[in-house]
Amino acid sequence: MRAGEIRALRWEDVDLEGNTISVSRSALPDGSMKSPKSAAGVRVVPLLPSCRRRLVEWKLKSPLTGREDLIVGTAEGKPIAPTNLRRALKEAKKQAGLDGSDDRLSLHSLRHSFASMLVTDMEVPITTAALVIGHASSDTTLRLYARDARSQESIVADVLERAAVAQVGG
Repeated sequence: MRAGEIRALRWEDVDLEGNTISVSRSALPDGSMKSPKSAAGVRVVPLLPSCRRRLVEWKLKSPLTGREDLIVGTAEGKPIAPTNLRRALKEAKKQAGLDGSDDRLSLHSLRHSFASMLVTDMEVPITTAALVIGHASSDTTLRLYARDARSQESIVADVLERAAVAQVGG
């Protein structure tokens, strides 16, 4: 998710039973709310098990857990400043022993890594990944995230196996 979308998330946006997060707004730097970056930004994002566990842990500790309360907010329930979100990531990196990676590990790079994982590791179709990421065009997703790190031999073997299964070119 984009940083503004994270800052705008409310508990009502999280479905712990359905394992989803509904994205419908984004927080501007001043804390006011707006629609996501594009119409495609309004979406439902799968809630991976590790993220779900962290959200449940946070909900148990958080002083503000009403449906309309922000998940990440100030003590007064207002959206946190973008700098404070970056500061929280910096602290998390320090606790994880990754504090020397300031330039490489950002909120945007985490979003990029998730998108890459969808496309390469999980082999989610580009059109599906675009919907999850919130891209208006799957061309953007394809251009930014589609990589095939396999050897030429494995690519050839994979295509031939798929052709045999699909009974194409027999």
